[in-house]
Amino acid sequence: MNRQRLSLFSFVFLSLIFISSAQAGVFNPKVGTLKNGMEVVVIERPNVPVVQHMVWYKVGAIDEPVGKSGLAHLLEHMMFRGTTSHGPGEFSKLIAKHGGEDNAFTAGQYTSYYQSIAKEYLALVMMLEADRMQNLLLRQDLFETEKKVVLEERNMRVENRPASILGEEMAASFYLNQRLGGPVIGWEEELQALTLEDLKKFYANYYAPNNAILVVAGDVTFEEVMNLAEQIYETIPYRVVRRTPLGKEPPHRTTRTFTFSHPEVTQPQYRRWYLAPSYMDGESAYTHGLQVLDEILSGGQNSQLYKHFVVEKKLAVGVSSYYSAMTAGMTVFSFAITPAEGISLEQIDQALDAFIENFLGTKINEEDISRAVRRLQDESILVNDSLRNGPYLLGMAKTMDLPLSYVENWPEDIAKVTSKQVMEAAKFVLKNTYPAKGFLLPEILENPEMTGEQQ
Repeated sequence: MNRQRLSLFSFVFLSLIFISSAQAGVFNPKVGTLKNGMEVVVIERPNVPVVQHMVWYKVGAIDEPVGKSGLAHLLEHMMFRGTTSHGPGEFSKLIAKHGGEDNAFTAGQYTSYYQSIAKEYLALVMMLEADRMQNLLLRQDLFETEKKVVLEERNMRVENRPASILGEEMAASFYLNQRLGGPVIGWEEELQALTLEDLKKFYANYYAPNNAILVVAGDVTFEEVMNLAEQIYETIPYRVVRRTPLGKEPPHRTTRTFTFSHPEVTQPQYRRWYLAPSYMDGESAYTHGLQVLDEILSGGQNSQLYKHFVVEKKLAVGVSSYYSAMTAGMTVFSFAITPAEGISLEQIDQALDAFIENFLGTKINEEDISRAVRRLQDESILVNDSLRNGPYLLGMAKTMDLPLSYVENWPEDIAKVTSKQVMEAAKFVLKNTYPAKGFLLPEILENPEMTGEQQ
Protein backbone atom coordinates (compact mmCIF):
# COMPACT_ATOMS: atom_id res chain seq x y z
CA MET A 1 0.00 0.00 0.00
CA ASN A 2 1.62 3.20 -1.17
CA ARG A 3 -0.07 5.74 1.07
CA GLN A 4 1.41 8.61 3.01
CA ARG A 5 0.99 8.15 6.74
CA LEU A 6 1.58 10.58 9.55
CA SER A 7 3.87 9.48 12.35
CA LEU A 8 3.59 10.65 15.91
CA PHE A 9 6.59 12.92 15.52
CA SER A 10 5.21 14.70 12.42
CA PHE A 11 1.68 14.98 13.73
CA VAL A 12 2.55 16.14 17.20
CA PHE A 13 3.75 19.54 15.88
CA LEU A 14 0.07 20.42 15.36
CA SER A 15 -0.41 20.39 19.12
CA LEU A 16 1.90 23.41 19.40
CA ILE A 17 -0.02 25.54 16.92
CA PHE A 18 -3.05 25.63 19.29
CA ILE A 19 -5.35 28.46 18.58
CA SER A 20 -6.63 31.43 16.71
CA SER A 21 -7.52 34.56 18.62
CA ALA A 22 -7.09 36.27 21.93
CA GLN A 23 -10.64 35.36 22.91
CA ALA A 24 -12.00 32.11 24.29
CA GLY A 25 -14.03 29.98 21.92
CA VAL A 26 -11.70 29.01 19.13
CA PHE A 27 -13.62 26.34 17.25
CA ASN A 28 -16.85 26.56 19.29
CA PRO A 29 -17.65 22.87 18.91
CA LYS A 30 -20.98 21.26 19.67
CA VAL A 31 -20.80 17.92 21.43
CA GLY A 32 -23.15 14.97 21.78
CA THR A 33 -23.14 11.25 22.59
CA LEU A 34 -24.93 8.41 20.81
CA LYS A 35 -26.81 5.75 22.74
CA ASN A 36 -24.00 3.24 22.14
CA GLY A 37 -21.46 5.58 23.77
CA MET A 38 -19.85 7.04 20.64
CA GLU A 39 -18.98 10.70 21.18
CA VAL A 40 -19.74 13.27 18.47
CA VAL A 41 -18.00 16.63 18.02
CA VAL A 42 -19.18 19.06 15.34
CA ILE A 43 -17.49 22.26 14.17
CA GLU A 44 -19.98 24.26 12.12
CA ARG A 45 -18.27 26.19 9.32
CA PRO A 46 -20.94 27.67 7.01
CA ASN A 47 -20.06 28.21 3.36
CA VAL A 48 -17.13 25.75 3.39
CA PRO A 49 -17.72 23.51 0.36
CA VAL A 50 -16.31 20.31 1.89
CA VAL A 51 -16.49 18.44 5.18
CA GLN A 52 -13.71 16.91 7.23
CA HIS A 53 -14.82 13.61 8.75
CA MET A 54 -12.64 11.92 11.37
CA VAL A 55 -13.08 8.82 13.51
CA TRP A 56 -10.67 8.63 16.42
CA TYR A 57 -10.12 5.46 18.47
CA LYS A 58 -8.79 5.56 22.00
CA VAL A 59 -6.11 3.00 21.23
CA GLY A 60 -2.50 3.20 20.14
CA ALA A 61 0.93 1.76 20.73
CA ILE A 62 0.62 2.04 24.52
CA ASP A 63 -2.23 -0.51 24.44
CA GLU A 64 -0.25 -3.27 22.72
CA PRO A 65 0.48 -6.41 24.77
CA VAL A 66 4.11 -6.90 25.78
CA GLY A 67 5.99 -8.43 22.87
CA LYS A 68 3.40 -7.29 20.28
CA SER A 69 4.76 -3.86 19.29
CA GLY A 70 3.48 -2.43 16.02
CA LEU A 71 0.08 -4.07 16.36
CA ALA A 72 -1.93 -0.82 16.44
CA HIS A 73 -0.17 0.56 13.37
CA LEU A 74 -0.49 -2.72 11.47
CA LEU A 75 -4.22 -2.77 12.20
CA GLU A 76 -4.45 0.76 10.80
CA HIS A 77 -3.00 -0.59 7.55
CA MET A 78 -5.45 -3.49 7.55
CA MET A 79 -8.39 -1.10 7.84
CA PHE A 80 -7.77 -0.24 4.17
CA ARG A 81 -7.76 -3.89 3.06
CA GLY A 82 -11.51 -4.28 2.83
CA THR A 83 -14.56 -5.56 4.68
CA THR A 84 -17.03 -8.39 4.12
CA SER A 85 -19.03 -6.08 1.85
CA HIS A 86 -16.27 -3.97 0.25
CA GLY A 87 -13.22 -5.58 -1.29
CA PRO A 88 -9.54 -4.70 -0.71
CA GLY A 89 -8.80 -1.09 -1.60
CA GLU A 90 -12.43 -0.30 -2.42
CA PHE A 91 -12.79 2.15 0.49
CA SER A 92 -10.23 4.61 -0.89
CA LYS A 93 -11.39 4.08 -4.47
CA LEU A 94 -14.95 5.09 -3.52
CA ILE A 95 -13.69 8.18 -1.70
CA ALA A 96 -11.55 9.19 -4.69
CA LYS A 97 -14.41 8.47 -7.13
CA HIS A 98 -16.51 11.07 -5.32
CA GLY A 99 -13.72 13.66 -5.33
CA GLY A 100 -12.47 13.11 -1.80
CA GLU A 101 -9.28 12.05 -0.12
CA ASP A 102 -8.61 9.84 2.88
CA ASN A 103 -5.79 8.70 5.12
CA ALA A 104 -4.99 7.61 8.67
CA PHE A 105 -2.33 7.79 11.37
CA THR A 106 -1.38 5.94 14.53
CA ALA A 107 0.27 7.36 17.64
CA GLY A 108 1.05 6.21 21.15
CA GLN A 109 -2.38 7.06 22.54
CA TYR A 110 -4.74 7.04 19.55
CA THR A 111 -5.49 5.93 16.00
CA SER A 112 -7.39 8.18 13.60
CA TYR A 113 -9.01 7.84 10.17
CA TYR A 114 -10.07 10.86 8.15
CA GLN A 115 -11.72 11.89 4.90
CA SER A 116 -12.21 15.24 3.16
CA ILE A 117 -15.17 15.18 0.77
CA ALA A 118 -18.11 17.19 -0.52
CA LYS A 119 -20.93 17.59 1.99
CA GLU A 120 -23.42 15.54 -0.05
CA TYR A 121 -21.24 12.42 0.42
CA LEU A 122 -20.99 12.64 4.20
CA ALA A 123 -23.51 9.81 4.65
CA LEU A 124 -21.49 7.61 2.28
CA VAL A 125 -18.31 8.21 4.27
CA MET A 126 -20.09 7.42 7.53
CA MET A 127 -21.45 4.17 6.12
CA LEU A 128 -18.00 3.12 4.89
CA GLU A 129 -16.36 3.96 8.21
CA ALA A 130 -19.11 2.24 10.22
CA ASP A 131 -18.70 -0.82 8.01
CA ARG A 132 -15.01 -1.25 8.74
CA MET A 133 -15.55 -0.55 12.43
CA GLN A 134 -17.34 -3.89 12.68
CA ASN A 135 -16.83 -5.96 9.50
CA LEU A 136 -13.12 -5.80 8.76
CA LEU A 137 -11.81 -8.41 6.30
CA LEU A 138 -9.12 -10.22 8.28
CA ARG A 139 -7.66 -12.76 5.85
CA GLN A 140 -4.29 -14.42 6.22
CA ASP A 141 -3.08 -13.46 2.72
CA LEU A 142 -3.97 -9.79 3.21
CA PHE A 143 -2.38 -9.81 6.64
CA GLU A 144 0.92 -11.23 5.37
CA THR A 145 1.03 -8.74 2.50
CA GLU A 146 0.40 -5.76 4.77
CA LYS A 147 2.96 -6.95 7.31
CA LYS A 148 5.60 -6.90 4.58
CA VAL A 149 4.53 -3.35 3.70
CA VAL A 150 4.97 -2.23 7.32
CA LEU A 151 8.37 -3.92 7.58
CA GLU A 152 9.50 -2.10 4.46
CA GLU A 153 8.14 1.14 5.91
CA ARG A 154 10.22 0.53 9.02
CA ASN A 155 13.33 -0.03 6.90
CA MET A 156 12.72 3.21 5.04
CA ARG A 157 11.86 5.39 8.04
CA VAL A 158 14.15 3.94 10.70
CA GLU A 159 16.77 1.42 9.61
CA ASN A 160 18.03 3.60 6.75
CA ARG A 161 18.15 6.78 8.84
CA PRO A 162 20.83 7.00 11.56
CA ALA A 163 19.08 9.93 13.27
CA SER A 164 15.90 7.86 13.53
CA ILE A 165 17.80 4.95 15.04
CA LEU A 166 19.28 7.20 17.73
CA GLY A 167 15.88 8.76 18.42
CA GLU A 168 14.24 5.35 18.71
CA GLU A 169 16.91 4.12 21.14
CA MET A 170 16.60 7.25 23.27
CA ALA A 171 12.81 7.11 23.37
CA ALA A 172 12.76 3.43 24.30
CA SER A 173 15.05 4.06 27.27
CA PHE A 174 13.71 7.46 28.31
CA TYR A 175 10.57 6.34 30.13
CA LEU A 176 11.19 4.17 33.17
CA ASN A 177 7.62 3.00 33.72
CA GLN A 178 5.10 4.58 31.34
CA ARG A 179 4.71 2.77 28.01
CA LEU A 180 5.32 5.88 25.90
CA GLY A 181 8.78 5.23 24.49
CA GLY A 182 8.25 2.20 22.28
CA PRO A 183 8.25 2.71 18.49
CA VAL A 184 4.74 3.12 17.10
CA ILE A 185 5.81 1.24 13.98
CA GLY A 186 7.07 -1.63 16.16
CA TRP A 187 10.36 -3.46 16.64
CA GLU A 188 11.33 -5.52 13.60
CA GLU A 189 11.57 -8.84 15.44
CA GLU A 190 8.18 -8.38 17.08
CA LEU A 191 6.57 -7.26 13.83
CA GLN A 192 7.82 -10.44 12.18
CA ALA A 193 6.21 -12.52 14.93
CA LEU A 194 2.75 -10.91 14.89
CA THR A 195 -0.07 -13.23 13.91
CA LEU A 196 -3.51 -12.78 12.40
CA GLU A 197 -4.97 -13.97 15.70
CA ASP A 198 -3.15 -11.12 17.50
CA LEU A 199 -4.76 -8.66 15.10
CA LYS A 200 -8.24 -10.14 15.50
CA LYS A 201 -8.09 -9.87 19.30
CA PHE A 202 -6.84 -6.29 19.17
CA TYR A 203 -9.54 -5.28 16.69
CA ALA A 204 -12.31 -6.97 18.70
CA ASN A 205 -11.21 -5.34 21.93
CA TYR A 206 -10.68 -1.74 20.86
CA TYR A 207 -12.65 -0.98 17.69
CA ALA A 208 -15.99 -0.30 19.34
CA PRO A 209 -18.26 2.77 19.06
CA ASN A 210 -17.95 3.52 22.78
CA ASN A 211 -14.16 3.69 22.29
CA ALA A 212 -14.44 6.09 19.34
CA ILE A 213 -15.00 9.79 18.73
CA LEU A 214 -16.59 11.17 15.58
CA VAL A 215 -15.44 14.67 14.64
CA VAL A 216 -17.00 16.49 11.68
CA ALA A 217 -16.17 20.01 10.50
CA GLY A 218 -17.51 22.02 7.57
CA ASP A 219 -20.76 23.34 6.12
CA VAL A 220 -22.95 21.16 8.34
CA THR A 221 -25.08 21.70 11.39
CA PHE A 222 -24.87 19.76 14.62
CA GLU A 223 -28.40 18.48 14.04
CA GLU A 224 -27.54 17.19 10.55
CA VAL A 225 -24.49 15.30 11.79
CA MET A 226 -26.30 13.85 14.80
CA ASN A 227 -29.20 12.65 12.63
CA LEU A 228 -26.84 10.85 10.27
CA ALA A 229 -24.76 9.45 13.13
CA GLU A 230 -27.87 8.09 14.84
CA GLN A 231 -28.93 6.36 11.62
CA ILE A 232 -25.51 4.93 10.79
CA TYR A 233 -23.16 4.71 13.78
CA GLU A 234 -25.72 4.17 16.52
CA THR A 235 -26.69 0.79 15.05
CA ILE A 236 -23.26 -0.62 16.07
CA PRO A 237 -23.54 -2.37 19.45
CA TYR A 238 -21.73 -1.13 22.55
CA ARG A 239 -18.87 -3.40 23.68
CA VAL A 240 -16.82 -3.53 26.85
CA VAL A 241 -13.34 -2.11 26.20
CA ARG A 242 -10.44 -2.76 28.56
CA ARG A 243 -7.41 -0.46 28.43
CA THR A 244 -4.29 -1.04 30.51
CA PRO A 245 -3.61 1.86 32.91
CA LEU A 246 -0.62 3.93 31.82
CA GLY A 247 1.00 3.95 35.25
CA LYS A 248 3.06 6.67 36.90
CA GLU A 249 6.51 7.77 35.77
CA PRO A 250 9.01 8.04 38.66
CA PRO A 251 11.47 10.95 38.86
CA HIS A 252 14.53 10.68 36.61
CA ARG A 253 17.53 10.82 38.95
CA THR A 254 20.43 9.92 36.68
CA THR A 255 21.79 11.33 33.44
CA ARG A 256 21.75 8.85 30.55
CA THR A 257 23.97 9.23 27.50
CA PHE A 258 23.44 7.62 24.10
CA THR A 259 26.17 7.61 21.45
CA PHE A 260 25.60 6.30 17.94
CA SER A 261 28.12 6.34 15.11
CA HIS A 262 27.23 5.48 11.53
CA PRO A 263 29.10 5.79 8.22
CA GLU A 264 26.13 7.57 6.62
CA VAL A 265 26.17 10.40 9.15
CA THR A 266 27.57 13.48 7.41
CA GLN A 267 26.62 16.04 10.05
CA PRO A 268 26.91 15.34 13.80
CA GLN A 269 23.84 16.08 15.89
CA TYR A 270 23.24 16.65 19.59
CA ARG A 271 20.02 16.02 21.50
CA ARG A 272 18.95 16.50 25.08
CA TRP A 273 15.62 15.46 26.64
CA TYR A 274 14.13 16.37 30.01
CA LEU A 275 11.09 14.73 31.60
CA ALA A 276 8.31 17.34 31.76
CA PRO A 277 4.67 17.55 32.88
CA SER A 278 1.79 17.45 30.41
CA TYR A 279 -1.85 18.50 30.64
CA MET A 280 -2.70 15.01 31.86
CA ASP A 281 0.22 14.04 34.10
CA GLY A 282 2.68 15.62 36.49
CA GLU A 283 2.66 19.24 37.67
CA SER A 284 0.26 20.49 35.00
CA ALA A 285 0.31 24.03 36.42
CA TYR A 286 3.68 24.46 34.67
CA THR A 287 2.45 23.58 31.15
CA HIS A 288 1.58 27.08 29.94
CA GLY A 289 4.81 28.46 31.35
CA LEU A 290 6.73 25.75 29.49
CA GLN A 291 4.95 26.61 26.24
CA VAL A 292 6.01 30.23 26.55
CA LEU A 293 9.53 29.14 27.58
CA ASP A 294 9.80 27.04 24.43
CA GLU A 295 8.79 30.05 22.33
CA ILE A 296 11.31 32.33 24.07
CA LEU A 297 14.10 29.82 23.57
CA SER A 298 13.55 28.87 19.93
CA GLY A 299 10.75 30.91 18.39
CA GLY A 300 12.56 32.12 15.28
CA GLN A 301 15.90 33.77 14.51
CA ASN A 302 15.49 36.29 17.31
CA SER A 303 15.13 33.52 19.88
CA GLN A 304 17.61 33.19 22.71
CA LEU A 305 19.01 29.84 21.59
CA TYR A 306 19.59 31.00 18.02
CA LYS A 307 21.18 34.29 19.05
CA HIS A 308 23.48 32.58 21.56
CA PHE A 309 24.59 29.45 19.66
CA VAL A 310 24.44 30.60 16.03
CA VAL A 311 24.87 34.37 15.94
CA GLU A 312 27.03 35.26 18.96
CA LYS A 313 29.08 32.16 19.80
CA LYS A 314 29.00 30.60 16.32
CA LEU A 315 28.92 27.17 17.90
CA ALA A 316 26.05 25.81 15.83
CA VAL A 317 24.35 26.07 12.45
CA GLY A 318 20.99 24.99 13.86
CA VAL A 319 19.41 24.88 17.31
CA SER A 320 15.89 24.39 18.66
CA SER A 321 13.83 23.41 21.66
CA TYR A 322 10.53 21.52 21.61
CA TYR A 323 7.69 20.97 24.06
CA SER A 324 4.16 19.63 23.70
CA ALA A 325 1.71 19.40 26.60
CA MET A 326 -0.80 17.28 24.67
CA THR A 327 0.06 13.74 25.74
CA ALA A 328 -1.57 11.18 27.98
CA GLY A 329 1.45 10.69 30.26
CA MET A 330 4.57 12.65 31.08
CA THR A 331 6.14 14.45 28.14
CA VAL A 332 9.53 15.78 27.04
CA PHE A 333 11.18 19.18 26.91
CA SER A 334 13.96 18.73 24.38
CA PHE A 335 16.87 20.46 22.68
CA ALA A 336 18.40 19.67 19.28
CA ILE A 337 21.65 21.25 18.12
CA THR A 338 23.66 20.87 14.92
CA PRO A 339 27.25 22.03 15.59
CA ALA A 340 29.21 24.34 13.34
CA GLU A 341 32.21 22.92 11.52
CA GLY A 342 35.06 22.19 13.89
CA ILE A 343 32.86 22.19 17.01
CA SER A 344 32.59 18.88 18.86
CA LEU A 345 29.44 17.53 20.45
CA GLU A 346 31.22 17.62 23.81
CA GLN A 347 31.68 21.37 23.35
CA ILE A 348 27.98 21.68 22.51
CA ASP A 349 27.06 19.69 25.61
CA GLN A 350 29.13 21.96 27.84
CA ALA A 351 27.84 25.09 26.11
CA LEU A 352 24.23 24.05 26.66
CA ASP A 353 24.96 23.45 30.34
CA ALA A 354 26.39 26.96 30.61
CA PHE A 355 23.49 28.48 28.66
CA ILE A 356 20.86 26.85 30.89
CA GLU A 357 22.69 27.85 34.08
CA ASN A 358 22.94 31.45 32.91
CA PHE A 359 19.32 31.51 31.74
CA LEU A 360 18.00 30.20 35.06
CA GLY A 361 20.02 32.87 36.89
CA THR A 362 18.67 35.74 34.77
CA LYS A 363 15.30 37.39 35.21
CA ILE A 364 13.05 37.37 32.14
CA ASN A 365 11.43 40.73 31.60
CA GLU A 366 7.72 41.04 30.90
CA GLU A 367 8.35 42.43 27.42
CA ASP A 368 10.03 39.16 26.41
CA ILE A 369 6.98 37.32 27.72
CA SER A 370 4.60 39.62 25.84
CA ARG A 371 6.49 39.17 22.57
CA ALA A 372 6.49 35.39 22.96
CA VAL A 373 2.76 35.31 23.68
CA ARG A 374 2.02 37.55 20.71
CA ARG A 375 4.10 35.30 18.44
CA LEU A 376 2.24 32.23 19.64
CA GLN A 377 -1.10 33.90 19.00
CA ASP A 378 -0.01 35.38 15.65
CA GLU A 379 1.22 32.00 14.41
CA SER A 380 -1.98 30.32 15.57
CA ILE A 381 -4.26 32.68 13.62
CA LEU A 382 -3.85 30.37 10.61
CA VAL A 383 -5.32 27.46 12.55
CA ASN A 384 -8.86 28.16 11.39
CA ASP A 385 -7.78 28.66 7.78
CA SER A 386 -7.57 24.90 7.40
CA LEU A 387 -10.63 22.74 7.96
CA ARG A 388 -8.42 19.96 9.32
CA ASN A 389 -6.90 21.68 12.34
CA GLY A 390 -10.03 21.83 14.48
CA PRO A 391 -10.86 18.12 14.11
CA TYR A 392 -7.20 17.25 14.77
CA LEU A 393 -6.86 19.23 17.97
CA LEU A 394 -10.30 18.48 19.40
CA GLY A 395 -10.11 14.82 18.43
CA MET A 396 -6.70 14.46 20.01
CA ALA A 397 -7.97 16.07 23.21
CA LYS A 398 -11.00 13.79 23.31
CA THR A 399 -8.93 10.61 22.97
CA MET A 400 -7.13 11.62 26.17
CA ASP A 401 -10.36 12.56 27.95
CA LEU A 402 -9.06 16.11 28.10
CA PRO A 403 -11.76 18.80 28.51
CA LEU A 404 -12.20 20.74 25.28
CA SER A 405 -11.84 23.91 27.32
CA TYR A 406 -8.08 23.29 27.24
CA VAL A 407 -8.25 24.04 23.52
CA GLU A 408 -11.06 26.58 23.52
CA ASN A 409 -9.67 28.70 26.38
CA TRP A 410 -6.00 28.45 25.40
CA PRO A 411 -5.62 32.02 24.06
CA GLU A 412 -6.85 33.51 27.34
CA ASP A 413 -4.79 31.10 29.44
CA ILE A 414 -1.53 31.70 27.57
CA ALA A 415 -2.02 35.48 27.77
CA LYS A 416 -2.01 35.26 31.57
CA VAL A 417 1.48 33.73 31.79
CA THR A 418 3.98 35.85 33.73
CA SER A 419 7.78 35.93 33.77
CA LYS A 420 7.69 34.42 37.26
CA GLN A 421 5.66 31.46 36.00
CA VAL A 422 8.02 30.91 33.07
CA MET A 423 11.06 30.90 35.34
CA GLU A 424 9.40 28.59 37.85
CA ALA A 425 8.51 26.17 35.06
CA ALA A 426 12.03 26.36 33.59
CA LYS A 427 13.66 25.61 36.95
CA PHE A 428 11.22 22.79 37.67
CA VAL A 429 12.18 20.97 34.46
CA LEU A 430 15.72 22.06 33.59
CA LYS A 431 17.17 22.25 37.11
CA ASN A 432 15.41 19.47 38.98
CA THR A 433 15.41 16.76 36.30
CA TYR A 434 18.35 14.73 34.99
CA PRO A 435 18.39 14.63 31.18
CA ALA A 436 19.02 12.01 28.54
CA LYS A 437 21.69 13.04 26.03
CA GLY A 438 22.13 11.83 22.47
CA PHE A 439 25.33 12.06 20.39
CA LEU A 440 25.05 11.22 16.69
CA LEU A 441 28.47 10.92 15.03
CA PRO A 442 30.05 9.87 11.75
CA GLU A 443 31.68 6.48 11.90
CA ILE A 444 35.42 6.60 11.23
CA LEU A 445 36.47 3.50 9.31
CA GLU A 446 39.66 1.82 10.43
CA ASN A 447 40.75 1.02 6.87
CA PRO A 448 39.14 3.58 4.56
CA GLU A 449 39.46 2.97 0.85
CA MET A 450 42.16 4.93 -0.92
CA THR A 451 40.83 7.60 -3.26
CA GLY A 452 42.56 9.61 -5.98
CA GLU A 453 46.10 8.83 -7.19
CA GLN A 454 48.11 6.17 -5.36
CA GLN A 455 51.86 6.60 -5.02
